[in-house]
Amino acid sequence: VDRLKVLDVSNCWYIEATPDFACTPKLEKLFLDDCRKLREVHESICRLENLTTLSMRNCQAVEELPQMHRRSIANLSKLEELNLQGCRRLQSLPPLPSSLKTLILQGCKLLKAVHGFQHLESMELLDMDGCEKINFTLMSSLFK
Repeated sequence: VDRLKVLDVSNCWYIEATPDFACTPKLEKLFLDDCRKLREVHESICRLENLTTLSMRNCQAVEELPQMHRRSIANLSKLEELNLQGCRRLQSLPPLPSSLKTLILQGCKLLKAVHGFQHLESMELLDMDGCEKINFTLMSSLFK
């Protein structure tokens, strides 16, 4: 398991929490799409230094992404794609890594804040369609 590079547990409708990812240090791609009851992502995800893709489409019960002591997903220096489309209960995001090229937040209806936009220098695609609670007037000042 310690050599695993891709993990796809999509469509596990009854999973409520992810396992500890300590046993998969070489993981590069993690797919948790359509895990509709998933509420908690284990904080060890913040240590997956090789992670390039994290997809959590339609994880409707997730309210936040983990932060671990002084670590958050901002420490994932190789993360290029973060897909949170349809995470309806997601309310805020911790700071994001500057390596991020694609951020999909479409349909995150309760999302109020995305921290650290000014540090997303590699961003190529940002989809925030349907993010009804975000103050876009305030956010526009970050892109000037």
